[in-house]
Amino acid sequence: MFQMKKQVQAYFVEARWLHENYMPTMDEYMRISLISSGYPLLTCISFVGMGDIVTKDAFERLNKDPKIVKAASLIARLMDDIVSHKVCVLCFLSNILDRSPTNFY
Repeated sequence: MFQMKKQVQAYFVEARWLHENYMPTMDEYMRISLISSGYPLLTCISFVGMGDIVTKDAFERLNKDPKIVKAASLIARLMDDIVSHKVCVLCFLSNILDRSPTNFY
C-alpha cells in the first residue's frame, strides 16, 4: 500500500504542475518522475507474486527506497524519456541556461 500511495501522490504533483503551467527543475522532475514511472510499484507487485518466498522484512526494506530500485527506476525512466524527451530536455536546458522554458519556442 505504501508504494501505491507514493505513486498516487507523484501523479498528483505532476497534475498540479500541469494545471499551474509550472516547469520543474531537473531535480524536482527526476525526484517525482522516478516514482510516477511505476517501476518502484512494479517491484513491490512482483514481490507479491512470489508468494511465501518473500518475507515481511523484504517489503520493509523495499519501503526504504533501496539503491538498486532507485537505479533501476532511473534507467527505466530515462529510457522512457528518450521517446518523449521534450519535458526532460526543457527542464535541463532551463536549468543550464537559466531561462524560462517558454523562451525556447
